[in-house]
Amino acid sequence: MTQRVSLSRISKQKLLKKNNIDVTEFNVTQAIHEVQILAQEGLKEKDLVDSLPGQPSKVSFKQYAGYITVDQKADRAFFYYFVEAQRSPDKSPLLLWLNGGPGCSSLGFGAMEEIGPFLVNNDGKTLHENPYAWNHVANVLFLESPAGVGFSYSNTTSNNLTTGDTNTAKDNYAFLLNWMRRFPEYKNREFYIAGESYAGHYVPQLAKTIIHHNKKPNSTIIKLKGVIIGNAVIDDETDIIGEWEYLGSHALISDVTASKALKYCNFSYLATKQPRECEEAVEDSGTETSNIDWYNIYAPLCTKPSLTNNISAMNNPDPCSAQYVQSYLNREEVQKALHANITNTSYVWQSCSDVVFDNWNQSSFSVIPILKDIMANGIRLWIYRAYAKFWQVNAFLEVTIHALVADTSMPCRRDPRSGCLVENPPIL
Repeated sequence: MTQRVSLSRISKQKLLKKNNIDVTEFNVTQAIHEVQILAQEGLKEKDLVDSLPGQPSKVSFKQYAGYITVDQKADRAFFYYFVEAQRSPDKSPLLLWLNGGPGCSSLGFGAMEEIGPFLVNNDGKTLHENPYAWNHVANVLFLESPAGVGFSYSNTTSNNLTTGDTNTAKDNYAFLLNWMRRFPEYKNREFYIAGESYAGHYVPQLAKTIIHHNKKPNSTIIKLKGVIIGNAVIDDETDIIGEWEYLGSHALISDVTASKALKYCNFSYLATKQPRECEEAVEDSGTETSNIDWYNIYAPLCTKPSLTNNISAMNNPDPCSAQYVQSYLNREEVQKALHANITNTSYVWQSCSDVVFDNWNQSSFSVIPILKDIMANGIRLWIYRAYAKFWQVNAFLEVTIHALVADTSMPCRRDPRSGCLVENPPIL
């Protein structure tokens, strides 16, 4: 399963009211618990990655990878990969990156395909430098969560059967406190949380949890300065309507299917059941978009992934990059270098977990109330979306922005890079 498939499936389940997913608003008080801060002395040094197999020569920044226990009683631990900033790491901010799904890996997607320092070559064995890596400007921490995603694990089976937004926020917060105990030099550093896809839930929910804890007496203060969410699930109603209109207007589905969905589907979270015509439209759209790359509607599909010695050009991204990452992270020498799979079990690392997804039982209908609360507490917010992805589309990002700002009457002015630029007055 891929991140695209995971996100599509949960959107479909929530729209059609399948699997009894709890869609009520995230309640931060349910995510509050006494975090057990464990001894971390000497573990940072053990997590140092000497070098990744096949990485470019002359790497100037340090890399760390390993496990942080988030629940000692349940033997639940999260895997992380951390890269220091390429320049002035002692002064650069700390940024946590989360991928979504739900159930998908920030190591496989975020670190190895998107914003990490290295990208995997076509041979599945070597790496090349990513010129767009975010560690040019920040110390970047990639986290695989919740338990069951990637190399993260729990030795209590029931932990993998009770997954959802609240439990993920609780464990992510516990991870942060213990990670900062292991890396104390970052405890007072400016901190940002970023992510994409279903991390449109993870990021603001973790931010709200941090804000809540920071206000408690004698708590560890995390210097949260901003949150960044891209191509993200934010509000089910506007997101899903936007997807249908985008699919129809770009001829990615038939006019009949698009019209049927927009006419018969009730996109409100108050809906208890969808009519047969809505279910038919959902099924038809799945068939009609089966041969489209959701990440880039103008790109070819990966039909014949080949592990070769040829290196893809940076200006022509390879649609099979996920397969190269899969091959790389399942190499024994790579797992050893990353201090991953410490039990030496023979399981296959996967970019997304079916078990985690199939048992996801809580997914808030909207995080707009949380985003408003974050801004009200002086935290900066950046929301962005790509133009060639056909979910979380730009037209309905504007609807989301309008829900966050008071004055939506500002005129558009031409901008050479962004086209139409609308500047709203400060929200706070």
